[in-house]
Amino acid sequence: MTAQPHILPLALYVHIPFCRFKCFYCDFNTYAGIEKLIPDYVAALTTEIRRWGEALRQNDIWASGETIFFGGGTPSLLTPEQVEDILAAIGSSIPRLRSAEISMEVNPESVTRDFVRDVMSLGVNRFSMGAQSFDNTELQMLGRLHNSDGTERAMDALRSGGADNVNLDLMYGLPRQTLKTWESSLTGALALNPEHLSLYALTVEESTPFHGWVESGRLPSPDPDLAADMYEMAEQRMAQAGLEQYEISNWARPGRECQHNLAYWFNNSFIGFGPGAHSHLFGTRFSVMRQPRAYIEHMAELAKKPITEPPLLPRIDGPVSAEDTLNNIVLNDIAPIDSIDPYTDSMRRAETLVLGLRLNRGVTQEDYRERFGATPDELFGPAIEESIADGLLERVNANLGERSGNILRLTPRGRLLSNEVFVRIMRNA
Repeated sequence: MTAQPHILPLALYVHIPFCRFKCFYCDFNTYAGIEKLIPDYVAALTTEIRRWGEALRQNDIWASGETIFFGGGTPSLLTPEQVEDILAAIGSSIPRLRSAEISMEVNPESVTRDFVRDVMSLGVNRFSMGAQSFDNTELQMLGRLHNSDGTERAMDALRSGGADNVNLDLMYGLPRQTLKTWESSLTGALALNPEHLSLYALTVEESTPFHGWVESGRLPSPDPDLAADMYEMAEQRMAQAGLEQYEISNWARPGRECQHNLAYWFNNSFIGFGPGAHSHLFGTRFSVMRQPRAYIEHMAELAKKPITEPPLLPRIDGPVSAEDTLNNIVLNDIAPIDSIDPYTDSMRRAETLVLGLRLNRGVTQEDYRERFGATPDELFGPAIEESIADGLLERVNANLGERSGNILRLTPRGRLLSNEVFVRIMRNA
């Protein structure tokens, strides 16, 4: 009997690690001053994408790109022709749905109307712009290359280029940021009428200049109580503006939720292309090597070689199950891999609950049982009960909205203290 092919919906992430200047708070795998590598990088990236397509086909895995996200870095440093090459490689390797959300991060200083028009003609249909603040002093402190007027000009470029689905990123909890300057940033962002807003509290990462400046006293440490006040102010302003909160840090107009990020929060399968990109596939988490130059060199060598035969996954009767792992895939035959981490059943159950609780809709007990064979209450009862007792979680009936029922979700206080809930759940993994 012939084995049935496995249908695999995927979220696809494309990493573009180039920046004109690396911001002082940023610890992402991004690099400034190496833009001359972009042509060779795009060639390497398309090689990796095509090798993934070949490996999946060899294993009778019919993958489809449900969403595509160009992140970075600064994807708007690419030319439209380079974007076209990348999307063509995806289309020939992991066919995308006609309705696929294709998002691209842009920076205010590098986006133009012509670029927007050209990439939209290729299928890009959502843009995410890093405004971060509308206070010029804060922007300078962050190391951003634009000012508040630049964000407004960039939004004009997006709209005149045809963009009708735009997210703006803002940051709060910054050193020396006040409620007044935060409210001014919220007002500035809402005045541009975006379809989506993502609001992120600053985390001072050890590898950044910000960390050294806080340690030396050049900058004050972020004030968590003030950050909480800023978050609550944002909740009120977003509601007044008609933007619905659907995740701890994200608000959208109805129907404009980020489908790519929802795939992460549902803990679905995804593949990341490019240096430092992470993937989650068949019970395994893995990431690509981080250095762009080394990545380009490795991919140039791999381009000369066929994908390993025999098939990389063991042939089995029937569909590949979620319990099958990629241990039998020679991942380094597809791209230079930096780390491979088996994803145990207990970790998958815990992380699915944690990620689902980030969403305002919460986690439905029956849906969770269908996926894992047990409810969250059965697997993480003590952590859940402790969090309910502390006013961080609540049970809600799906039909009546009563405070007892089959949906588990964070309370408003729980959204402020969500990490306490998540730590308790992960301890039981």
